[in-house]
Amino acid sequence: MVLKYDSNLIIMTNKDTLIKMFEGIRDERTKHANTARRIGNAFLSMLDFASSAGDGKLSSVHDDIAQGFITFVKGLMSNQLAQLKGGASFGSDGSYSFDKDGNLVIESARSRDFDEMLQNGFALKRNPTSGKYTLSISDLIVWGRMVINTLEVRKKYAIGGNVYLSGASSKLQHVEKVYSEDGETVVGYKCYILKDDGTMATQNNWVVGDQALCQTFDIEEGVYQNVSNQYYWRLVTQVSEENVAITEKYIDKDGNEQIRELYEGQKFAWVVLSRDDCDTNSGIPASGDTIVLDGHRLTENEDTDYTERTNVLMLEATGSGSPRIIALTGVVDYKHTTDNEVFILSPRKVIFTTEHFEIRTASGAPITFVHFMGPWVKGTEYHYYDQVSHANALWTCIVEKGKSTTDEPTDGNTYWRKEMSGGKGEKGDDAVSYILEASPGYIRLNSDRSIDYTNGYIDKGDEYGSDKYLVVRGYKVVKGVRDNRFSTEASPVTLRLTINDGSAYSEYTPSDGDSVSIDFEPKYGDSYYSMLEEISHSGLKSVRVDMCEGSEYNPNKILATLDIPIVKDGQKGDDAASYNINFVTYKDDVHNDTLLYVYVVRSVGKESTSTLISNIPEISETAGLEVRVYCDGDYNENLTNHVKWSGSIQCSAWETVKNFEVRLYLNDKLVTSNSYSFGEQGESALEIIVTPETLVFDTDDSGLVPSGTSKQASISCYRNGVKVTNVSYIKSVEKNCSASVSESNSSATVTISEITSQEVVDTSGNSSTISNTSGYATIRVWDKDTNLYHRVQVKFMVNVAKFTGQMVNTNKRFSLQHEELVNDVKDKVGSSELRQFKGEITQTAREISLSVSEKSVGRRNMLVGSAFQRDDNNVVISDSARIEMNSGYNGTNCIKVIDKTKSGDLHYIGVYWDGSQGGRSIKIKKGKKYTLSCYYKTNRILAKLSIEGVYTDKQENATRLGQVNYLSPNSFKVKKINEWELFTTVIDTTDAQSDYIAFNFWEACNVSAGTISAWICRPMVEEGDTYNGWTLSEKDYDIIGANLIDNSRTLDAGGNVLAVIGEKTLVGDVYELKASGSDDYNQFYRINGNAFKLNTDYTISFEVRGNAEYIQVNAFYPANNTKYTCYTEPQNGVMSEKAGDGTTVGYVTLGEFEVLQKQQRVWVHFRFKDRLPEQLYFQFTKNAEQTDVTSWNVTITRPKIEVGAVVTEYTERKSDLVDKASLKAAGIEITSDMVELYGNQVKVSGAKGGTPVAMFENGMLNSNLINADKIMAKQLQTTGSNGQSVNIEDGLMRVYGTNGVCNIEFGVNSNGEAILSYYNKDGKWLYDLGPEKLDGGQLTESTLSGDKYVSALSFFKTNDFFALETYINVTVKQVYKKHSQGLFGNNLFFDGDQEIANNNAAHMGYKPFEKVSDVTTLYRYTAPRQSGTIISDRTYGLTTPALAKQADGKYFTSNSVLAINGQLTNLAPAGYYFRQSERVMMAPYPMPSAGTQSVRFPAYSIRWLNITSDSTGIVASGFNAMMSYLMKTIKMEI
Repeated sequence: MVLKYDSNLIIMTNKDTLIKMFEGIRDERTKHANTARRIGNAFLSMLDFASSAGDGKLSSVHDDIAQGFITFVKGLMSNQLAQLKGGASFGSDGSYSFDKDGNLVIESARSRDFDEMLQNGFALKRNPTSGKYTLSISDLIVWGRMVINTLEVRKKYAIGGNVYLSGASSKLQHVEKVYSEDGETVVGYKCYILKDDGTMATQNNWVVGDQALCQTFDIEEGVYQNVSNQYYWRLVTQVSEENVAITEKYIDKDGNEQIRELYEGQKFAWVVLSRDDCDTNSGIPASGDTIVLDGHRLTENEDTDYTERTNVLMLEATGSGSPRIIALTGVVDYKHTTDNEVFILSPRKVIFTTEHFEIRTASGAPITFVHFMGPWVKGTEYHYYDQVSHANALWTCIVEKGKSTTDEPTDGNTYWRKEMSGGKGEKGDDAVSYILEASPGYIRLNSDRSIDYTNGYIDKGDEYGSDKYLVVRGYKVVKGVRDNRFSTEASPVTLRLTINDGSAYSEYTPSDGDSVSIDFEPKYGDSYYSMLEEISHSGLKSVRVDMCEGSEYNPNKILATLDIPIVKDGQKGDDAASYNINFVTYKDDVHNDTLLYVYVVRSVGKESTSTLISNIPEISETAGLEVRVYCDGDYNENLTNHVKWSGSIQCSAWETVKNFEVRLYLNDKLVTSNSYSFGEQGESALEIIVTPETLVFDTDDSGLVPSGTSKQASISCYRNGVKVTNVSYIKSVEKNCSASVSESNSSATVTISEITSQEVVDTSGNSSTISNTSGYATIRVWDKDTNLYHRVQVKFMVNVAKFTGQMVNTNKRFSLQHEELVNDVKDKVGSSELRQFKGEITQTAREISLSVSEKSVGRRNMLVGSAFQRDDNNVVISDSARIEMNSGYNGTNCIKVIDKTKSGDLHYIGVYWDGSQGGRSIKIKKGKKYTLSCYYKTNRILAKLSIEGVYTDKQENATRLGQVNYLSPNSFKVKKINEWELFTTVIDTTDAQSDYIAFNFWEACNVSAGTISAWICRPMVEEGDTYNGWTLSEKDYDIIGANLIDNSRTLDAGGNVLAVIGEKTLVGDVYELKASGSDDYNQFYRINGNAFKLNTDYTISFEVRGNAEYIQVNAFYPANNTKYTCYTEPQNGVMSEKAGDGTTVGYVTLGEFEVLQKQQRVWVHFRFKDRLPEQLYFQFTKNAEQTDVTSWNVTITRPKIEVGAVVTEYTERKSDLVDKASLKAAGIEITSDMVELYGNQVKVSGAKGGTPVAMFENGMLNSNLINADKIMAKQLQTTGSNGQSVNIEDGLMRVYGTNGVCNIEFGVNSNGEAILSYYNKDGKWLYDLGPEKLDGGQLTESTLSGDKYVSALSFFKTNDFFALETYINVTVKQVYKKHSQGLFGNNLFFDGDQEIANNNAAHMGYKPFEKVSDVTTLYRYTAPRQSGTIISDRTYGLTTPALAKQADGKYFTSNSVLAINGQLTNLAPAGYYFRQSERVMMAPYPMPSAGTQSVRFPAYSIRWLNITSDSTGIVASGFNAMMSYLMKTIKMEI
């Protein structure tokens, strides 16, 4: 059958037509519709459509071309290169594209390894807020021109934009090369650091092995060419230990050679940075660079553990990923990797490395985080506390921190600890694991191998309060629940600590239900054996604790194992000697020449000296120290000898030489060298120093620097360390400020003011205006000597107080929001929720206000003695409580409560202001509310604090009447142990039973909780219902406590001082006692024990210095079978209890202090109970580290013992100096500027209760009680309006002028003589007015003339340098021949007149002492005279005429003080002295005639001063040695 169709019916063969055709057939409902035909036509049409569309399909196996637009709904993947010849567009709207010409339009781009925190890779990012783009990249190299609108300068240094918190940072002042031993190769760079300017010295914190990093841009705003950045990261190979001033020699205008210090005497430390050991692309260090510590190269032979120097903390405020804080550890090379990360904190990412992240329990024990790594994988490195599953068990890696292991976890492997063994019970029970934990998790040893107990050890709270325990606890873990009491009688476990390969161990099996733990206690004296002491000397790196099944140790039944590492502190090695060569250049402008001076710097330990090479006598082959000078690489003998002789190299004489090198040899071994080139130096660079480097401004509360605020910085210029004067300064650029420049003395003062502001917006869209946080002023410096311009920035920063302004604004907005919220929700939530919300806001405001009120509001505390400085009758302290000085809140003394609890037995231990308990109740005002408060902390959560108020009938010797009405709870428990908390309660006295209330603060516990330690501090009662911060009471007073030690100023034996051994020296107005000894213990000062009372707090304090190791203050108890107890609290230590039963001799150390070379004041607080010691004694120990010392010493001064737990300033008084409370109660108030007497009547009586001798009434003197004939006073003084005054004292009336100088003195002097003396305005005595009416014309004033002298003893090394010779009956002084050359020059021999004439020029005017540096200034005194009679001269301390007469004509070494306490002082020693300016003279031989002819014979002579034993002087002349030859010739002729 052939199917036919009517082609005329098919008019469109497309998809739409077919759909309509089939829908029509589907929906047809009429009869005779010829459906078959229609179906056939539809199929034929579909076949036609399919055949006509067949050529338009894309092939899936052959190359093909699509003529239309193709959409791929699920995406497109190509395994080969996709060629987009017309480009491509991306995004929903096609806004990002890559066109056919290579133009890319994107939002951002980054590399796969990009990490903002570690600064790896690169990224180009768009800021979604500002729309600006940021490029983050490691290095930027520009071959052409770079135009920058704004360039932000970033430096890595200790303070500034990006802060490095590491062990050292410095700014470099000078840099010079360091050469190898052969002098041929540069091995490093010596970098000088500004250290000490005479007013401030800082420590040189660099050590050998440090890695010094410098990274900075020194580029100003604008357009520049050849822009590059300074970067280097180098190893520190040498470090100075002493600061040195750089000096140079120069020729002054008179042609004399002088020495001067560079940089105005500032001193420098230095470090040497390696040339080769550095990061890739490291630049050369230069002056002005800032270097910071970034890592340390650890070596096995280091004596000190420098691991901490590998740690770095960086605070970055600008740049990619900022703001952020990055902590790194283990930086031992020139890179930062993820292995170094400890944490990274930023608003965008927070990363913690779990190895370094620790959380502690309430007891202080650390919780170490495990890092579950999944199944163990062979070959993978695992680190400390990585945890894996393997062999049906869970394992924790316990390899040493910082190391790793690839070992397989097995039972015998020491790097792995099995935590949980797998296993499945019949009912699918969970597996059980066992763990051990130690607190602390390590044992740290001091340098002497004793244990350092400073961190992590557990205080057991027993009678030996200083004991610290290492505690190891075992746990059984089931379903994540830890059980510490799982050891039972049926299934016991045993703990065992093993050391010394099993030779020593400690083992413990807990009782049924007891805590599974083992304590290792310290050694206390020799009283018991200590495993910790055994551990400290074991020499091991760790010790092991095992927990096993059973009641005995069984190595085959180990449940858990714990390794405790032993950490050792290092010791510093001995210092070594070193040499360095320094150059100092001097520009001789007069001769247009340059001199290069050569200095040798010799350092031994901390001592360093810099000496001109010509002034070192040991520069010779025989002494082993030799200098050699090389010219352009060749040794030059002539220049070497010249440098040895003169110490310098003259440029004009060696202008053809390009490079000079000076080498220093010691025993033929090169120890140091340095090179210099005249030709390449040119004019030395100008050093511009800005002080301070950065100005810091503070803001007000609104975050703005107040208008009108200004700060100043100074700018000075130096060249070769010498200040440059030919410069000028011009302001160039101002950023975020206004600036002005003024010049004075070749320096500039730059004033920065008017800091501009900026608008900041928080995340909620709120804006605030604050000051810009940084800026600068650019100053242009014109160096007129070189006609060059330099630029320098004076920078400023604004203090972070700007955030306070932001906080105030935020707080205001918060208050408004709070009010709106209350109004909006008050009908929708319960009132309790509203009150709670209000309460939180109120509490926040209270916390802010309290810190202000404590500092600004007067004394409001009604409790006297709340600072617990000493016992008094106001407060009673329980027997089981004591005062402690170092444990209190914010430095205030506190009360420590020790409560040995027992179930049902309350002890009520604390402090009582209670008239019924022996103290004093507090007088109150009825109807008022009072707030009671105190700070409290405890070591047990079960401890309870009660703040109690009880009515009493009177203040003292009272009876209790009943409890007060509490408006809030008065009993409290702490939220956390060992943390201070403030507790308050309010009482209402409306229905008061009395005018007196006892206020008590006590701890109590009604369950058995072991020994509870609790501390009570800053108790307070104040009027009102609000706590406003703790203060003292108005009745509290400050005193200078009495000194209980007799003769404390003179340090003599006697009174309660039993013995004094040592040498005394008067220093000022007190004596010092220096004791020496070589024994292990050396006693030198003993005090009788009867100076003390039982149950009383004392402190002993004194000043000490010396070279011994320790000084101890000990108490001695003889054996008498009576027990004793002593509480001691050393400076910066904790209080401990020491006791004995008295059956043996007792020695108790109250305090032990390390002795330093620098004098320090030390103290210890102590209290005796049960029995007083027989004596206290001071002793010191030898210093075993000083192996070359056989005797050690200590020096003490100002010892003081006073009552109370307080240290006041030294006094020798035996009673309290001031008692303000008692004085005020009597009507006397003493303040810093006045003494006020008040009250209706102030009476002065002859004796207590006696007849009144003076009366003050209604503010006036009662004249009836004044006898005008007898006004007795030790001193009377009047003062005029212009400052003039009259003083009457000790029988003399003195009239003072307006300048405070005595002009007239009238009365009887100390010699009993009546005087009337007149002085000029400067206090110079003029004359006495006597019967002859003497005037100033008869007065000859005193003189004290001085000159510089060279002693014969220092010049000749002897005073025997001449002899008496007689020629023709005349005796003369003739200098020995061996000394003549030094005095008269080289030409000594002459024959006849012609020889004399030829040599006159060689001798006349020769100055033999001109260059001598060892000079002494002597002063000759001439006393003043009145009409020829010597009178007193108070100007020089010559208070009597006899003393002035004694000084007349004598020579002194001082020009200010010639006498002290009536005795001459500073007298010149006897000997022969030459003026430094003395010249050789042509002097005739002193003979008047010879024969019948008058003859004078020439000779050379020189004068000297002969000072005799009484310090008077005679001028004499001596002649040269060849005079004897001449005289013999003359004598023969005659």
